[in-house]
Amino acid sequence: MRTFAIVNMKGGVAKTTTACNMAYLLAQNGKRVLLIDNDIQGNASAFYEQRKMAGTATVADVFRGASIRDAIRPTRYKNLSVVMGDMDLATVNMELMARRDPRVATILQEAMEDIQEDYDFVIIDCAPNMTPNVINAFLAATDIIVPLEIDGFSIDGLREVESRVLEARAAGHDVRLTGVLVTKFNSRTKMDREGLQFLRTKTNFPVFHNVIHMSIKVKESVFQHRPVVEYARKCRPAQDYRAFVAELVPNLGTEQEGALV
Repeated sequence: MRTFAIVNMKGGVAKTTTACNMAYLLAQNGKRVLLIDNDIQGNASAFYEQRKMAGTATVADVFRGASIRDAIRPTRYKNLSVVMGDMDLATVNMELMARRDPRVATILQEAMEDIQEDYDFVIIDCAPNMTPNVINAFLAATDIIVPLEIDGFSIDGLREVESRVLEARAAGHDVRLTGVLVTKFNSRTKMDREGLQFLRTKTNFPVFHNVIHMSIKVKESVFQHRPVVEYARKCRPAQDYRAFVAELVPNLGTEQEGALV
């Protein structure tokens, strides 16, 4: 089971959009996918129209010791399930910090051991901070993906993520910084073109070949609660996400005209 944590210390860089479109594309190509909403805002849960009801377990309950199986909920899409996130994560983070026990950093990793054979891919959508729930995602993941919008503070956040990955590896966890995914890219602006060139030639960070171009279609798809790769299949970001997933998971399988669905 391969586990992707989608992280960045900055908000508004398309982490949730990336997580939701990745999950959809992998599921549509026959892979069993679990999307874990590890963000207090619960946007990935809302995107897939998950609502908390009495007795419904969430990722917060998993951090308190509940079985992750009890928190898994189906979506309207075949092969794609979700573990909800919500405001209760704020309380959970305070509880975990108060325990002052290093074992709280591996709660999610241990919980996921119970579903190793049930899923091909797990995608963890993370909040833009380094609270205990996000640290758990680092240690549970096999791959860290960093969506990044080109701006003057991009590199600072990348260095923080890299530092956390190195700490996790030093502690014996098999996780790697798989790549930086440039999002909201506008090839018409000199800043974006030069920023991308700088990332690729002047830093040591792995940068994906594919980028996600800016388009109003992405925002429209969020309002419709549909992945952009389904909502507007031919738009540039939809093509970008298909190319990115094909780059991330080579030989994934094809269902339509030699390309990811």
